[in-house]
Amino acid sequence: MIVSEKGDPIFIACDMVAQGEHDPDALCVFITNSSKLAKAVQTEVHRRTADNPSAAQSLSNRGAILVVDSLDAAVELANRIAPSTSRCRQR
Repeated sequence: MIVSEKGDPIFIACDMVAQGEHDPDALCVFITNSSKLAKAVQTEVHRRTADNPSAAQSLSNRGAILVVDSLDAAVELANRIAPSTSRCRQR
């Protein structure tokens, strides 16, 4: 998922945890242009996985929070990570 600095860290963390707990092989990646938001999401993910070992394991193995310089760079990175059938489009 790509989110600007205006994102809600609780919502983002909940989405990552939900992805992680439903499929241990899911790739849970959050890309943002805000290091402040990235840290807030990381804190919230840790809090929400404290009592959820399956999500914690999944996110530890296949989760990532990535900070890039711009949203354009986020789209480029997401397209390199994603399968070719689910490319992001710039708006």
